[in-house]
Amino acid sequence: MINTNFKFFEIMKTTNRILFAIAIMLLCFNTSIAQEEQAPPQYYTVTTLHWDMDYDGDDDWMAIEKEYLEKVTMKNEYVMASSYWGHRWTADNSEFLSVIAYADWAAIDKATKRNTELEKEAWPDKAEREAFLNKQAAFTTAHHADEIYAVLPGTKHNPEAVGENRILYYQTKHFAFPEDGTDEEFDKLHSEYVTNIINKNETIVGYYPHAHAWGSDKREFREAYVLNSMDDLEKMGIRNGELIAEYWKDKDDAMKAFFKAWNKYTTGFHGDAIYSEMPELTKK
Repeated sequence: MINTNFKFFEIMKTTNRILFAIAIMLLCFNTSIAQEEQAPPQYYTVTTLHWDMDYDGDDDWMAIEKEYLEKVTMKNEYVMASSYWGHRWTADNSEFLSVIAYADWAAIDKATKRNTELEKEAWPDKAEREAFLNKQAAFTTAHHADEIYAVLPGTKHNPEAVGENRILYYQTKHFAFPEDGTDEEFDKLHSEYVTNIINKNETIVGYYPHAHAWGSDKREFREAYVLNSMDDLEKMGIRNGELIAEYWKDKDDAMKAFFKAWNKYTTGFHGDAIYSEMPELTKK
């Protein structure tokens, strides 16, 4: 097996703190990198939530979440960015994603505590605060999944690119942990592909690679692609093929060697999902 020092698979030895943080974390999703003067995030939390399909209340979920965003999330200095993404093409039409980006591991716990402080400031009366939070929680079921991912090198981020129908193409792969694998080789291969294919593909607005840090499956290697529309999904695949052909033009042996080396790091399994952006609930 690959050396356990392989940084993409290190399991942090702070389980108790994270269990506490996850249990009380209010959920948001952030695929955005912080402003240029800030260091990029090192961790994402990704929560899969499920709508309560039997909900029959009169409250407006979007209005409630906008109020929470304004009064809490936007003021939480430990939350670098957040966003929500709803089901588009997935196995379960009740699911949606909430993601938050953090500067470091400690910020996850700090953000949770800061949320509690900001909630008390926003709704000083305890009964009023509890009533609001109960209304917020009423739209979803108790069933949800929490994962923490380590951000990998190679992020492509263009905060100026805005589309009305942006989607998240979310691909999950499984690491194979090859015995002859190394950090250096993985970094080199991934960097080469990102530099010459992904970064040159005009249809890819954002690319966010990340790997398991804490959660249910340490094999997970996830790649999130942000595109301006569903039409761009097919265009992305076509353009990737063109760029691969251009980069390895007249270099068949080099291309075969690259993909042979690259493919040993994953099992061959992958899962695909597509989500639609909820731009009203984004913190950049």
